Amino acid sequence: MPAGTNVYRIPSANGLQGDLLGGIGTDTGRPGVPLYSASVLLKGDFPMKMRFILTLFITLLSMPALGAMQTVTLSVPGMTCAACPFTVKAALNKVDGVTQVDVNYPAREAVVTFDDTRTSVEALTQATTNAGYPSTPTASEADPE
Repeated sequence: MPAGTNVYRIPSANGLQGDLLGGIGTDTGRPGVPLYSASVLLKGDFPMKMRFILTLFITLLSMPALGAMQTVTLSVPGMTCAACPFTVKAALNKVDGVTQVDVNYPAREAVVTFDDTRTSVEALTQATTNAGYPSTPTASEADPE
């Protein structure tokens, strides 16, 4: 402690003993700065931190499982003109959970990326069928990433 510093011990509101560290002339009535040891801070904050961590943990556990993004390649043999891919792409983009659609007219295929908790391959094939272009998943349904 620097020379000329006065330390006064006072009880705090929560019953813990704190120190008031004042500079030279503290006895003139100028307020000091409360200093608490690290152990007092940890003891006081620990229950609040634990409550926060426990609340966060419970919240995360109660959330529905995050769905995995999946990619499927659909064979769409009914695409016979250059305008057909626009119709197929629009139909697939309307399906809830679809995040990306790439239609390849020469290969007569549509590559669709979707959230498997919000839609399914069956819903995708139904969407293209409803648009007038029946489709089926190809042999390699998943796109390795």
